[in-house]
Amino acid sequence: MSDDVSPTPPPDGSTAKTDGSGGPQFDVGVPTAARVYDVMLNGKDNYAIDREVPRRASA
Repeated sequence: MSDDVSPTPPPDGSTAKTDGSGGPQFDVGVPTAARVYDVMLNGKDNYAIDREVPRRASA
């Protein structure tokens, strides 16, 4: 038995981190293209950091 506790990558090749609960762990301090796009469409599924990107781009 190996003492290596490195997580094995998911079979789909994704690199999403997990917090041990089985669900993905998201860093809401980093803007994502999808959420910035949501801001630009006046959507509701975004965070303050995502709203900052278009504001700075238009300044």
